[in-house]
Amino acid sequence: MSTWVRALAVLSSGMLGGGLASAGDVSDDTTSPDREALQMHWAAGDYADALPIAERIVEAKQRTVAAGQYELAAPLHNLATIQRNLQQYDASEQNFARSIDIAAETKGPYAPILLASMSQLGALHYQTQRYAESLELLRRAQHIAHRNHGVYTLKQLSIVDWITKVNLATGQILAATCNALS
Repeated sequence: MSTWVRALAVLSSGMLGGGLASAGDVSDDTTSPDREALQMHWAAGDYADALPIAERIVEAKQRTVAAGQYELAAPLHNLATIQRNLQQYDASEQNFARSIDIAAETKGPYAPILLASMSQLGALHYQTQRYAESLELLRRAQHIAHRNHGVYTLKQLSIVDWITKVNLATGQILAATCNALS
């Protein structure tokens, strides 16, 4: 396997591909036993066991920081990602939206940290057949990726993949083909 293909696989398997936000992304709880347990359950695909841990992390963060503080964005993203994997779409949507709102208010509307939650919320809208909302969020996420990392950034791979899926689901074959090739 070429180095380039391996790099693409690693990038697409991270937070944009549905992974958890790391402490370096927005949070300061890297040493917490709950954080380690959450990562262990996530890596094993034990989302049902990861859910109460993610909820505890969010509750603890809400007790230690003021509402709307940036440090709350990553725990909310992680909780929403787990809820999405458990098909708890309503709760997941609310937590992704809160994470996006917090990050946009504290870091600005084009902050790179928005990519993860926006792309995941766009994917959730796709899964729930809300294609117009999905496409809007995914295009916003792609725009943010372009602004921060350039037009040809690899950070947009999963976003482009979801945009292509939306276009195929809505019968926009030409748009899907052009999007996949660009």
